[in-house]
Amino acid sequence: MSTPLPPTTEPTDDDLLRRSRAGDPGATTAIVARHGVAVRAAVRAFRLQDADAADAVQNTWVRLLERGATIRDPQRLRGWLVRTAGRECLALLRRSRRELPTDVGLDEIAALVPGPEAVAIAADVRRVVADVVADLSGRRRQVVDALFYLPGDGYALLRGCGIPHGSIGPTRGRLLRDLRGTMRTREIDAAVA
Repeated sequence: MSTPLPPTTEPTDDDLLRRSRAGDPGATTAIVARHGVAVRAAVRAFRLQDADAADAVQNTWVRLLERGATIRDPQRLRGWLVRTAGRECLALLRRSRRELPTDVGLDEIAALVPGPEAVAIAADVRRVVADVVADLSGRRRQVVDALFYLPGDGYALLRGCGIPHGSIGPTRGRLLRDLRGTMRTREIDAAVA
């Protein structure tokens, strides 16, 4: 005949939390063993990547160590841990939205720097545009200078020169159309300009 084992009494969450606050690592381990499944389930509900999910679980336990003393009702420790895990997941998601990953590799970034041919073509185009603008006279030159070359509000500058506000846009449109035509006659492809 075997002797019955004495009944084992499991410590309550209150006991474990009090011992954990006092620095007992065994109590903290017992809390993790008791509530770890609930914390992982709360994190899994957010469908994070594995590394982010692991971070959220670990951060939850860190929050317990940091803020365990603020838990008012230790009998609701599981609920506190589940809510904290959810908050950690939301914080990870907010941080990941701010990060903008890019598919551009370093080789492609280096390719964005214009080569010598592109630099030479751009210089030629700038020279021709400057020549075409230099050939403008009077009011047309004033419009181009005010809108594209002079600092400040070009429309305000033109109103100060006596050009009514309502006619600046149409004047600008006609002028740009004429400049494109002049550049085409000089055999400059408008698509390059």
